[in-house]
Amino acid sequence: MYEELRYPMSHRIWQTITYLQDDERL
Repeated sequence: MYEELRYPMSHRIWQTITYLQDDERL
């Protein structure tokens, strides 16, 4: 149960990091 709840958060953080990296590249 804990892992299930933790996955969405991790996914959102990863998406944000990827977005920031893409922005920096630009």
